Amino acid sequence: MAIVKVTMLKGRDQETKQRMVAGITEVMNREIDPDPSHVRVVIEEIEPGNYAVGGKCLDPGTKLPKK
Repeated sequence: MAIVKVTMLKGRDQETKQRMVAGITEVMNREIDPDPSHVRVVIEEIEPGNYAVGGKCLDPGTKLPKK
């Protein structure tokens, strides 16, 4: 069994997260374990104000770019 933890900024829609989870599961199946039921993906979403780059917290109103 594999557990993959993804930490990302909050704000992505459920469809985007589902595509990401499907892609991660596909790679893990190909590279680690061929049974998709053995792959777990945990998504941790961080508020922009609780994330810093270069010593500065992001503005809490930061919007994620659209894909």
